[in-house]
Amino acid sequence: GYPFALDVELTYRLDRFGLTTEFNITNPGSRKAPVGIGFHPYFLADAPTIDGATAKIPACRYLEFERIVPTGKILSTEGSPLDFRKAKEIGGARLNFCFTDLVRDSQGLAWAELANPRTGYSLKVWMDEAFPYLVVYSGDAIEGSDARRSLAIEPMTCATDAFNHPDWGLVQLE
Repeated sequence: GYPFALDVELTYRLDRFGLTTEFNITNPGSRKAPVGIGFHPYFLADAPTIDGATAKIPACRYLEFERIVPTGKILSTEGSPLDFRKAKEIGGARLNFCFTDLVRDSQGLAWAELANPRTGYSLKVWMDEAFPYLVVYSGDAIEGSDARRSLAIEPMTCATDAFNHPDWGLVQLE
């Protein structure tokens, strides 16, 4: 463990609807274990970089960061450069943020999208209610030719730094 022992079962299923990932975690230990789950896939935009692609991030709020560390403040995306609730070009935006208050459809799903309007390419990532947070990263700190080549769209059960902010979705697993 990390110092907690956890049993994790992870299932990937690929079918005509796409790739579905499911997890089940149990705590075989004798004390509560703090748990947060996240998936960290990077997606290409059918172009050398993501700059000409569009992104849709279904979030009303985001965590404020100073030097990659959350300040503890959660701010509104409305009217900010991070308002991607409607698809817009990524351009030179440097994204490395944790978003929350996700807009969901009638089935409780939140949908993020990466698209290339020049080629017609489109990719959608959906999250059910188990994932109230979404980290989006444009890869600016990646060295060499891989910088800004892909966009990470990362569904999360808790926010960045949830160990220091347990009300940000951290689960205490019995």
